[in-house]
Amino acid sequence: MILLTYMRMSKQADAFHPSVRATQEEKSMAVIKRSKYWHYEFMIDGQKYRGTTKETVKSRANTFESVLIAEIRTTGSSVNLRRAPVLRDFATRFLQFVDAQTVSERLDLDTKRYYHGGWKLLEGTRLAGMRIDQIGTSDAAVLTFPHSPSNANRAFRTLRRMINMAVDWKLLRAAPKIKELEELGRTALIESSTEALLLKHAPQPLADVLVIMMDCGMRPEEAMRMRKEHVFWDRSVVLVPYGKSFKSKRYVPLSERIRKLLRLRVSGDSPWLFPSKRAQCGHLTTLAKQWTATVEAVNLAAEQKLPPISPDLKLYCARHTFATDMLAEGMNLAEVKELMGHEDVKTTMKYLHPNTSGSAAVVNQKNHSKSLHLLKAAG
Repeated sequence: MILLTYMRMSKQADAFHPSVRATQEEKSMAVIKRSKYWHYEFMIDGQKYRGTTKETVKSRANTFESVLIAEIRTTGSSVNLRRAPVLRDFATRFLQFVDAQTVSERLDLDTKRYYHGGWKLLEGTRLAGMRIDQIGTSDAAVLTFPHSPSNANRAFRTLRRMINMAVDWKLLRAAPKIKELEELGRTALIESSTEALLLKHAPQPLADVLVIMMDCGMRPEEAMRMRKEHVFWDRSVVLVPYGKSFKSKRYVPLSERIRKLLRLRVSGDSPWLFPSKRAQCGHLTTLAKQWTATVEAVNLAAEQKLPPISPDLKLYCARHTFATDMLAEGMNLAEVKELMGHEDVKTTMKYLHPNTSGSAAVVNQKNHSKSLHLLKAAG
């Protein structure tokens, strides 16, 4: 009896030995023919893997299975080997995840809107009907989108984020490289004379938003989402609690011009300084129509003696004009980066246009000296 018990215990111990367990797993490895294709089915570390090899020849199917087993043992991969979902179907899960992250305050509202807008751009492309494991670098490289490279990169960044999440969720083994387009910084600046004309013809609330952007460098959406509690009158600063990125949370200066216009706006009942009865969020969301009408009015003004305003001049240029002015006044790049709410100083550098008036003075002095030498030589 004792001998039988010992033999049973020995067999059980051998069964748990790694080499014996591996042998048992290898014995369970076998390809099975279903329809015209051979299918694999095996277990590794208690997890079952099965699927089609897409091979009609058994020897090739066995090779496929052996390579797959070796890859899983080497990488420890637990990738779902079932058929990958179509991008359009996967987008539903991805956007639900983005919404959940926004609720948990891991993403801000602007980032949520960014990804939702990016998917709207992708939804109309052929990639939307492709399975995510079939999308490669070349597929994304031939996509075209309207408007600026920045708009196209919104779609590319959303696609890259979606595919990376598919890898994280074990739906893909690896993500292809999605390349972005080169974005050129805005070159248009709002000169003081142009600013005066815009403010003369701009209706409210565009006029107030333009002043805020010119004096503290806010983004248009940041200005339109200002609340009364964000203004610190005694400290002469305004809090920007949210924005395009987490770095967007910052304090910006409260100039005398901003102070005067905000004093008139805090008297209302709404907590928003730019309230809207139409928008569900309760605050103003766009000024595009007012800006277009104002530019047209300035260009048609009879008293204007300046060249017409270029179509490249957008409301957003007021923000970049502020940054350029701060740099010209001697503020260092790191300080301007913080005021602008940029995450990387390279972004700040891309949009800044250093004042070249000092260089012009040097050139004028050089030309003056050259003229004196020419006069002496002629004499």
